[in-house]
Amino acid sequence: MAKLRIDQLLKKAKALIKQGEIDEARQHYALILESFPQNKRAQQGLAELDKLAPTTRPLTPVEVLDRLNGKLAQGKFAEVATLARGLIEQHPDMVPAWDFLGIASVNLGQLDEAITAFKQSRQLNPTDIQTDVNLGIAYQRKNQIDEAINCFRSALSRSPRHPEAHHYLGDALVKAGKLRQAEQAFGTAIRLNPGFPGCFHRLGILYKMLGNAEAAIKAFETALKVEPKSVKIWCELGELHKEQGNKEKALEALNKALTIMPGSAEAHFTLSSMIKFSADDDRIGTVKALLKRKDLDDNSVCLLNFAMAKMQEDIGNLKEAFDAYQAAGQARQKLLRYDFETDRKLFADIKATSSDLRGMSVDEERDDGQATPIFILGMPRSGTTLVEQILSCHSQVKGAGELNFVHDLGLDISCGIKPASKEALVAFRRAYLEEVTALSDNKPFVTDKMPMNFLHVGLICSAFPDAKIIHMQRDAAAVCWSNFKLHFPNDKLGYSYDLKTVRHYYRLYQELMEHWHGMFGDRLFDFDYDTLVVEPDEEIRRLIDHLGLPWEEACLAPHKNRRVARTASNAQVRQEIYRNSSQAWKKFEPYLDGAFDGLAKG
Repeated sequence: MAKLRIDQLLKKAKALIKQGEIDEARQHYALILESFPQNKRAQQGLAELDKLAPTTRPLTPVEVLDRLNGKLAQGKFAEVATLARGLIEQHPDMVPAWDFLGIASVNLGQLDEAITAFKQSRQLNPTDIQTDVNLGIAYQRKNQIDEAINCFRSALSRSPRHPEAHHYLGDALVKAGKLRQAEQAFGTAIRLNPGFPGCFHRLGILYKMLGNAEAAIKAFETALKVEPKSVKIWCELGELHKEQGNKEKALEALNKALTIMPGSAEAHFTLSSMIKFSADDDRIGTVKALLKRKDLDDNSVCLLNFAMAKMQEDIGNLKEAFDAYQAAGQARQKLLRYDFETDRKLFADIKATSSDLRGMSVDEERDDGQATPIFILGMPRSGTTLVEQILSCHSQVKGAGELNFVHDLGLDISCGIKPASKEALVAFRRAYLEEVTALSDNKPFVTDKMPMNFLHVGLICSAFPDAKIIHMQRDAAAVCWSNFKLHFPNDKLGYSYDLKTVRHYYRLYQELMEHWHGMFGDRLFDFDYDTLVVEPDEEIRRLIDHLGLPWEEACLAPHKNRRVARTASNAQVRQEIYRNSSQAWKKFEPYLDGAFDGLAKG
């Protein structure tokens, strides 16, 4: 420790003593003595503090609140929580103390304590709008979305012009799958406060989810006027340009992000998916150096390893690439706290409930103007994106992308948490049709290509007797390898990041699809990706014929479709259909230790 640094610490310690910050002053002296145990001035300072401590007067509540403000501003959330608990013990009716405890607990991830604190604050001061907003944020962090929405709406019922409440309501509505309502909430927040941080960014993400690339780009560009150094927004803009096939603008945005933050894991990760690297590319060394840092969080470790894997694969270092894929997957599963037994139980619950759905069918007719859904489902990376891109070339079909509506609106029915009654099915059907019709652009058919809807085939068949269901099939090893090597933004795919769990999950998928075929076989149209890429003309015509649509030549050229494909396959669907993608895994076969042996096509 340099002499100048010691002098600074000593000076700071004396200033802290004058401010009454005895504990922090003690920490400064202790820091010096860690490196220089014989430093006389630090020893004397500690000795003086030992004499001073017994006579130091207790802080008044107002002084404690002032200190809490300071520590909160410094991000010292653990200290804020400790001080707030002490103040509450002495003054249990002090509303600000409960608020400080709640805010600190949210930031520490201690959400149950945060919710308790905000509820107590609201009970003591029921008229305070901000407490409702804070409570809603805590519920949202805990993924209790309905409770969060209720809190934000409670705040807005008393203060309709509260931009923060509208903003967070929009966030919660997105998580609830109510995208059009979310758009209204964000729009109101922006009208009330055009400079509200993060609002245009959230609106851009929403428009991206809705497939409105032009509006999303405009929202991100406006967001950057408010927050020009936001690496996150530059990365989002770069990713969107990439999805649009605009490589030049995508690289420009991502390089801007790296100019602001050269160590941005997200920027390096997204950039790596767009570039074919050569062995002398300096960016490989940059990412290697970043991976040696000891201060990386799990998400950065994950993204940088995925980037490194892509780099090493490009230059032919397959063993190094495989090791990086494994390291990335381990970090991702740790981040998601993934437990395979949770998935095993989910499949078992769905099977157990399916008997209640069998024979139960909603005979309610669709309202005029409501779209007919086409479900494209199967394992992730089985070809759902390509098939949706083909169908969305048809003038009568709107490609809506991967929608969470079935999961969000119907999971409780599929799992047996909510009884599979006729009333429940009708409510699910109406809510789903309302959401997808809003995305249909007034076209009679709308695709929902959420692969994981294979979990809900029983629910879909019962609630939508008129819907078409396309079950995608592909070479099993190709599916499992593609799942393993990719980073999915969807946090429900934790199984995919380990060779063992991806294999086990694939078995569960196969068994469930066999179960669905036994119950609803006549409703499922099995469509083989590997046959499609070999005989595209014949297979596409067969698909269109099955759906009962008139033939349109545009369906033979999905690579010319300019809609946003917001999945890991977005680059592939902008190329002409090619044949060899299901063989790409074989070059890694020496490192797989037979992980995919014995797997059959699902």
